[in-house]
Amino acid sequence: DCTSLTSITIPDSVTSIGYSAFSDCTSLTSVIIGEGVTSIGEDAFWYCTSLTSITIPSSVTSIGERAFSGCKSLESIIVDEGNTVYHSDGNCLIETESKTLIAGCKTSVIPSDGSVTSIGDYAFYSCDSLTSITIPDSVTSIGDYAFYSCDSLTSITIGDSVTSIGERAFEECTSLTEINFNATNMSDLSSDNNVFSYAGQNGGGITVNIGANVTRIPAYLFYPDNYFVSHSPKITTINFAENSQCISIGRYAFYKCSSLTSITIPDSVTSIGDYAFYRCSSLTSVTIESNGIYSTATSTSACGNLLDNATEVRVLISCIEEGSTNSYLENTATFTKTTSEDALYYIYRRI
Repeated sequence: DCTSLTSITIPDSVTSIGYSAFSDCTSLTSVIIGEGVTSIGEDAFWYCTSLTSITIPSSVTSIGERAFSGCKSLESIIVDEGNTVYHSDGNCLIETESKTLIAGCKTSVIPSDGSVTSIGDYAFYSCDSLTSITIPDSVTSIGDYAFYSCDSLTSITIGDSVTSIGERAFEECTSLTEINFNATNMSDLSSDNNVFSYAGQNGGGITVNIGANVTRIPAYLFYPDNYFVSHSPKITTINFAENSQCISIGRYAFYKCSSLTSITIPDSVTSIGDYAFYRCSSLTSVTIESNGIYSTATSTSACGNLLDNATEVRVLISCIEEGSTNSYLENTATFTKTTSEDALYYIYRRI
């Protein structure tokens, strides 16, 4: 039990700090790492919650995953200028050759000069005091659990070059109120990614702003953990920028975003994937800017004009009470319903 340890000096004779060596030393405020240390193991300082600063000497050539994860009070990360493997910038610990940010802290500003192209796994894991973060345009990937449980984080800006986001990267960012999504052509995710599960649950709701140059919203982007509505990000508003270039909304992209009340889909959108807005049970307003492909109606009896010159109509959004046998209708031109049509909202595609 090292919970009473407040400071440690690692002498120059030591060459390696082992796996979980100082894990959960919650009173540790000061660490001096000797010039003989070449490696810092995985979880070495895991959840040293009182540690405020760390200096990496020039001798260190290997730092394991999660070495400083959970260090909630960390506000200064410095790497000796003589280190050939790592460097620091903006209170970020960066592996120089791979351009990977491997650890950040509550005062971190990710460099935008091209020296960082990926955010590593667990880089900001449980960084409780981080309030906002901008992922610069040089970054192409965000790792697994990168910002997991950053529960003071209110604003995220995702740069235009991001093509992949790892599992649970922003899960349990419970104070989140704003997501600025600018990734122009990000790859689809899977149902296992759960990138934003529980996000914004402690706040008034999340506004998602889709940048003008975004061409597609990836499949499963806001898909919740374990399918549960209670695990969904608390998204209340989605804004597409003026002159949006978005042409597709991926399947399951906003699945079970039960706090979403309205959406306006721009006329640039020509493809909406299956279940993209399924079980968005609070939707009361859906507007589609006219593009001749999609139309809306509030009940099946209101779709007469929509069927003109159409041989088939596909229901893409159906908001209805859970348990209804008609909660999702697909590839049907006959709308015979056995349940009440109150509070329904459909988007139809002419085929």
